[in-house]
Amino acid sequence: MSYTFTISPDINAGYLPSWFVFNTWLQKKLGENIHLELYNDFTAQHKALLHNTVDLIYINPCYVSKLVRQLGFKVIAVPSQKFVEAVMVTTADSDIQTIENLSAETKLASTYEQDIHMICMTLLEPANLNSDNIRLCQYKSYTAVAKSLLQDSADVGFFLEDVFDSFSGLTQKKLRVLMRSKIGVLHHSLLVGPNLAHKAEEIQDALLSMPDHSKGGGVLQDLGFKCWEKIEQEEIEFMIDVIDTLID
Repeated sequence: MSYTFTISPDINAGYLPSWFVFNTWLQKKLGENIHLELYNDFTAQHKALLHNTVDLIYINPCYVSKLVRQLGFKVIAVPSQKFVEAVMVTTADSDIQTIENLSAETKLASTYEQDIHMICMTLLEPANLNSDNIRLCQYKSYTAVAKSLLQDSADVGFFLEDVFDSFSGLTQKKLRVLMRSKIGVLHHSLLVGPNLAHKAEEIQDALLSMPDHSKGGGVLQDLGFKCWEKIEQEEIEFMIDVIDTLID
């Protein structure tokens, strides 16, 4: 039998080759045929999930609630000390120095990624801005958000911290961080679906032991992870509650 693994479309594209290596490592470890399927956006990925064609997924926290509570997935591991945080960014020469400098006339740029968007919307509260009184343009990628800033189509952009920090030195030199979130409880998570549930414990054991083996340790390093760690049910529920609060 063949299974399908996929990863969140918001993952830094520079890590994609490492995810293919990870998938090959996992197949050998489990002795199972697992195909890594990539989706261009969350809409396409969501359709695949609804059609029950995804068995293993590494996804951002925004989707964990739906996967766990509606589709019967189970969180088995998260990357250790690798939290999902957001940054609000302007251009290096912008007159905007603080969040309080923002107004209803400020042009904001975001992606369609709900968790990062909503974290940044929370950061806007000191400026008395909300979804009812902002000027917002949304783009399909963080690269497009950065381009909108550099071309003066937007004043402030919302970014996943890891993605912003991966931009070239030249790009970062042209931009300036206004604020970074420090939530410290949100993770991308690896989940197994119902079709692969019988392998959940075996997969978890394999992930947790990766640093103990040279090949596994090398794969982790290429993914930018220190190690995987088990996450307790109460931590999962708390993360889901935080996300639900942000979205509501």
